[in-house]
Amino acid sequence: MKIVKSNVVTEELLHKLRVDKRCLIAQSVQFEEGASLYLDDGAKALSISDGVSIAKGAHIEVNRGASVTLRDNITIGRNSTIAAMCSIDIHEGVGIGNEVSIRDHNHRTNSTENITSSVKAPWFSGFESAPIVIESMAILSDGVRVMPGVRVGQNTLIGAGVHLRESVEPNCTIVGDASQVKKINVFSGPLAKTEPLTLRFNFFGDSLVDRPSIVVDDPHYDLPEVGETTVIRKHETAGFFKLVRDRLRIKHPESRFIFQSHAAGGSNIRDIDKQISACENINPFWDISFVCVGINDAMRKAQGRLDEAVDFYEYAQRYHGIINRLKSRSKMVFCIGESPVNVGGKTSDINQDLKEYVDLVKRLCLKYENDNVHFIDFFDRFSRVGEMLLAYNSEDSLWVDGVHYSSLGNTLAADIIIDYLGSEKIRKQLFREQRLERVESSNRIKV
Repeated sequence: MKIVKSNVVTEELLHKLRVDKRCLIAQSVQFEEGASLYLDDGAKALSISDGVSIAKGAHIEVNRGASVTLRDNITIGRNSTIAAMCSIDIHEGVGIGNEVSIRDHNHRTNSTENITSSVKAPWFSGFESAPIVIESMAILSDGVRVMPGVRVGQNTLIGAGVHLRESVEPNCTIVGDASQVKKINVFSGPLAKTEPLTLRFNFFGDSLVDRPSIVVDDPHYDLPEVGETTVIRKHETAGFFKLVRDRLRIKHPESRFIFQSHAAGGSNIRDIDKQISACENINPFWDISFVCVGINDAMRKAQGRLDEAVDFYEYAQRYHGIINRLKSRSKMVFCIGESPVNVGGKTSDINQDLKEYVDLVKRLCLKYENDNVHFIDFFDRFSRVGEMLLAYNSEDSLWVDGVHYSSLGNTLAADIIIDYLGSEKIRKQLFREQRLERVESSNRIKV
């Protein structure tokens, strides 16, 4: 028999922790008898600020590589657990009920890739983890379970027994059981300035994504006459890239979106490889990757520019490699099946080739579906809307020149993307921190 030393909070333990350079425990913190603390020798940091109250049976655990931050005036109810292998940050005034579990990690599967020992033990498969943030004045009622990667917005009330697997915005009420969690109320409450969840988007593609346009003198004053010279003030995108960014900003004002476009006019799939390589040299990881390519690969043959044309076999090989490169560096990868063109006599042949390329991309995405690789179809939706406009509103068009999008085309492209990102399946993952192998996850957290 082996008796393991307890980590129940005593004056002796608090003294030991307070002289540890990794710890900051305010003098005003209140521990009820029977509360416990564990700080691994390899832990990064533990901070418990003024006014924190920790009830009997509550347990705080900071494992190797992890950090826990409890800010001012937090209450933690009886038999609740806060256990970190990555990072848990709980902001001012948060109320945590009884028997609440906040854990930023889960066991990994017992697969051959994860287990290297022949000895059977539950911890040999290792753990995956992702940071948890509970913003100020949120309330976690009795029995709540907060899963890895979740962010709870300010003033939000999480009802008793909820298993919270996805992030929730500020000022709402969440209820339900483990099988069906739903929002029942949205209200307006005072919000403090808070560091938001930041999502980084990289776009790789051609001029449908991002092409330059010009901005002249303010059109609201002294509008120039037709033919009159004017001053170009700046260049900005005429692709759907900007519309997607702005729609996300409006739809999710509690999050920050950093968009980078690496797209260039005339790009084929060979150029996408170069765009990704240039991006990898600057930033080895980003959250979301979009790939939009295919029109130029299909069109160049019809235009007689055979050195730039990419046949089906090469396109397939290169696209397969691009997906593998991106999924190793991104939380999610979105591959866009480009829209048809309308460029005169060879339109039918070009679109037939292009449809084969689009169908290939769809098949590749299905193959990598379990790796968070997704297909977004422009081709069918643009074909359908374009035909309807021709029949009912022939003065309108989705294209300005048969290839590049008009303002209507850009709006349709942005709406297709936003609708897809807003689907329940995608939204749950998009606004949750990526779950990674324990060591990798903790290495990305700066203390």
